[in-house]
Amino acid sequence: MPEVVVIDACQRQGRGGSPTAVLDEASFTDEERCRIPGELGTSHAVFIRATGVERGRPSYSLRFFTAEGELPACGHGTVAALALLAIREGGSDHHAVLCTTSRSFEGWAIRNRDSVTASFDPGPVKQHVAQAPELRAVTAGLGLADEAVVGNACVASNGRPRLLLPVRTRAASCWPAGTAPIATWPMDSSWKRNSGAPACRAGDRTPHMLGR
Repeated sequence: MPEVVVIDACQRQGRGGSPTAVLDEASFTDEERCRIPGELGTSHAVFIRATGVERGRPSYSLRFFTAEGELPACGHGTVAALALLAIREGGSDHHAVLCTTSRSFEGWAIRNRDSVTASFDPGPVKQHVAQAPELRAVTAGLGLADEAVVGNACVASNGRPRLLLPVRTRAASCWPAGTAPIATWPMDSSWKRNSGAPACRAGDRTPHMLGR
């Protein structure tokens, strides 16, 4: 019965965050991996396996799963994994090499009094201007009028493609009450250069024991 820790990844001002199940890799089937997020009430889970030493740092492989299947990359899952590794290490900071299905990169985590600040190298961003059919499908699904969208929408990916949709006002970026907000992103040259690594806070939560 492996232990699972749920980490609130990417908090804002020490609150909120995305609950992420983090656990050591074991002899799970992919079907079992897909069941874990639903059993724990998280949107995804990350599985960690120690692989030795790379570039003079401890190295780990990461696999990310939702109820629908495996993800090639997951920012929240990476932050949560780094937070748990730092907590286990016990020191004030932790530096590791992380390997996913597509690449190997470095990550860092610094322990604070009651949280962990983690960051990692996001890798190169591939992007293209959203084509009319895919843009119409999304704006129609969101109920956005044509005039609410400003500039060119962009599809960008460093693992999973995302549609970045600039909108005219903050009010235009909200769904009707009771539904999720639309994600937007400033599309300027500094973002396109991808010059900075993401840094997010993660709060530790109570471990769970997972039955199989």
